[in-house]
Amino acid sequence: LCLANFEDISSIHCKLLLSHNQFVIKDIDSTNGTFLNGARVINNCPVSSGDELTLASNKFKIFIREN
Repeated sequence: LCLANFEDISSIHCKLLLSHNQFVIKDIDSTNGTFLNGARVINNCPVSSGDELTLASNKFKIFIREN
C-alpha cells in the first residue's frame, strides 16, 4: 500500500503480513513509529478488524473482510 502526501510517514514505514492465517504488522525502523491500538509496534503484532493503526501522526482503521 502506497500512501502519498503524508510527510511524516517513512517511505518504507511498516509491513502488513499474513502469517498462519493471521495478519500481523511489523515496523520497518520507521522514524516516527508504528502504533497499534495506542501501543508501539516492536515485533510482529497480530492485527484484527477494527484495530486502529497509527503511522506517525496519521490514524487508520483496519477492516479485514472474511470470505
